[in-house]
Amino acid sequence: MIGVQLAQGRGPVFDALAHRVPVISLDVLGDDRWPGLGERILDGVAVEDVTGWQVAGMAAVPAAWGEDGTVVLRPRCRRASAAAVSGNGL
Repeated sequence: MIGVQLAQGRGPVFDALAHRVPVISLDVLGDDRWPGLGERILDGVAVEDVTGWQVAGMAAVPAAWGEDGTVVLRPRCRRASAAAVSGNGL
């Protein structure tokens, strides 16, 4: 999932890294900010990794690592958030 975002140059992880700001998506596979990214993510996942695999939301939070490094913490949600289900975005 991360490799696809970095290769495509878009997605929550890429944006958090590039802009050094937290990025939240209630539905990363269908988010309008990154059209078609969800399909590319699903295409890039090996069949054995898909069994029981489901991602709804994702938060990507950048942090400093030493003087020259940046890391991105990337928790993901298995179910849609109440905001996504009700249509109330962030």
